[in-house]
Amino acid sequence: MEEITPVLFATVNTDANLRDGPGLDATIVDFAPAGTQLTIVDRSDDEEWLQLENGFWILAALADILPAEGE
Repeated sequence: MEEITPVLFATVNTDANLRDGPGLDATIVDFAPAGTQLTIVDRSDDEEWLQLENGFWILAALADILPAEGE
């Protein structure tokens, strides 16, 4: 049976750069202003970076993960 990856949602808590990989040395590829809703599909191994559904990455400290429905 195929493993299902849970999807999380988050809101950017301050203006943030989006990068092409996890880490401050990764290239900035886009920008998300405070209040932007994000769909999170993965985390870096150290859990400091969140991967978005478009493949970009954001520093986890710059996003507030929303509680899953029913929590």
